[in-house]
Amino acid sequence: MLGYYSLAHGVIDSSLARKHFPSAKLPAYPLGVALIGRLAVDSRCQGRGLGDLLVVDALLRATLAATQLAGVGVVVDAKDEPLVRFYGRFGFARLAEADASWPRRLFLRASDIEVALGRQSPSHP
Repeated sequence: MLGYYSLAHGVIDSSLARKHFPSAKLPAYPLGVALIGRLAVDSRCQGRGLGDLLVVDALLRATLAATQLAGVGVVVDAKDEPLVRFYGRFGFARLAEADASWPRRLFLRASDIEVALGRQSPSHP
C-alpha cells in the first residue's frame, strides 16, 4: 500500500461555524461535516505528490457526500505544524477556538472545495 486515508461523517458546533460563515443563517444544532481521518503516505513514496492526490480524492468524495448529507465542509486534525501547512495549501484554516484535545483542527468550507481543487493540480506519481 502506498497511501491511504479515511473519511467519516462528523459534526461541528454551529457556534464555531458561525465564525466562519458570519453572514449565513445557521441552525443552533451541530452541523454535518466530512472528517478526514488519518491520511498517510508510505515513507518511500513521500514527496511525489501522492498526499496531494489523496487529499483531492477525499475532497471530491466529501463534496459528493455533502450533497447527500447536507455537510457544510471538511474537517481534519493535523498531527503537527508541517501538516497544518500541507493542508493550508488546499485552503484549510484553523477552526476558531479549537479545544485542547484537537489544537490543530482545520476546516474547509464546502463552498470553497472547488476553489481548493482548482489551486491544486497534482501530478500523478
